[in-house]
Amino acid sequence: MSVATWALVGVTGALVVITFLYVHATWGLVRQATRAADAAQAEIPTRRRSVARALASEIETIRDRYMQVIGNELEEARSAGRLPAFGMYITEHYFTVYDGNSQWLGVLGEGVEEVVRFYVLTKALIEMHRRFSRLLDDSRSGVRLGQSPADYFALLMEDHDAALQAAQRALAALWPIAEA
Repeated sequence: MSVATWALVGVTGALVVITFLYVHATWGLVRQATRAADAAQAEIPTRRRSVARALASEIETIRDRYMQVIGNELEEARSAGRLPAFGMYITEHYFTVYDGNSQWLGVLGEGVEEVVRFYVLTKALIEMHRRFSRLLDDSRSGVRLGQSPADYFALLMEDHDAALQAAQRALAALWPIAEA
């Protein structure tokens, strides 16, 4: 065999080895990516249950604490046809579970609409409490108002009722997922 033939055999052999190494490395990356995707897919039911459980717990806690601190007073005032004895400035942010898991809301499936509705309506209720409390404080300090506190109280109670109904719907959607 000539030197040129031996050179061609060497180059061909090198190309075969390089091609084999490339295919082997690529196949390894494909297998690794497939395993990671399978693991992520297998984690979804667990993630779904844990997110549902955490959100349901937060919603129950918010609802129960709200009713304990001011909700019951508001309902008593409405039943008695009077304004509440006090307003409430809610200055803290109480949606830590929701905010920390917002990227996972999609795993809830159909229950996500009820969860989002609860948080949106609750944020609106908090803002309405701030406005009503300011209006109540102003009316008690003799500031001339453009709007009646009684009218604003009616609006506050609409938001109050909507948020409590949204809490019930969200919990009805979440607990079956959490306990699956």
